[in-house]
Amino acid sequence: MMNIQEKNSHENNFLLIGLFTSFWNSCLSGILIEKMRELARISNIKVFGILNSDYYQEDDLIAIKSQSGVEFPLYISDEQLRQKWSKYIKEFREDELNNIIIVLEKTGKILKIFHKNCNCYNEFFTFIRDLSNEK
Repeated sequence: MMNIQEKNSHENNFLLIGLFTSFWNSCLSGILIEKMRELARISNIKVFGILNSDYYQEDDLIAIKSQSGVEFPLYISDEQLRQKWSKYIKEFREDELNNIIIVLEKTGKILKIFHKNCNCYNEFFTFIRDLSNEK
């Protein structure tokens, strides 16, 4: 899997990573994709999405980017992440392991996580907006 430090430019203080098993402009995915699109325009936040390789292949990325209109980078999960992700999907449900957003400091420290059952949508995105105002 990519090295977070490698992908992070010097001006980005925070990383926002979206984990998706379904990446479509409908339902919760569509709302989160739009939020990620907005946040990708903020200079101190690096935004990218990771798609589960059980559901998508590298060849799918061009069509997905074109259909969704995203400008932020999208990656397909590597084998190690896929195995762990799939293990938890089998233990819980795919629906529970989709539409997860993680915000990290550039050091890799996780600051906050959003998932569909956290009842924290407004709080999560307010937190990110507040981060974007930090210098």
